[in-house]
Amino acid sequence: MTTKAIFLILACTIVVASLAGRTGSSSRAQTQRELNDGANRQLRIAEAEMATVLSSLTIKANGHPDALAKLNRAQAAWVAYRDAHIDSLWPSKTPLPSYGSVHPMCVAMEKTKLTKQRIAELRQMLKVEDGEVCFGAWPE
Repeated sequence: MTTKAIFLILACTIVVASLAGRTGSSSRAQTQRELNDGANRQLRIAEAEMATVLSSLTIKANGHPDALAKLNRAQAAWVAYRDAHIDSLWPSKTPLPSYGSVHPMCVAMEKTKLTKQRIAELRQMLKVEDGEVCFGAWPE
């Protein structure tokens, strides 16, 4: 295993351990599987939040099919970016042998981070205020 892989494993483990401490749960993950499950749970929560925000934008775009089509195109491009970014971080065609059992956790954590960033961008579209001429003009 390379030094880079060992560093990645340690960094991901430290981050997940700190995230586990923030959840307020009295039980701590003890195995890599539990850490992976926790990271996947956080990802599902973020993805559900993003779906809610996208739904709100869709409702707000009612009667504006061009705006909705552009949002859908942007979201599809974001998903493609997210997946390509993940692939670029862990480029091996055989990730488990290359990066170890920590790999699924690290992927879920990175996807969660990117998803939360996207949620923030989408939320901005929901609350554009008068006078914010350069941010955009999502239909009302």
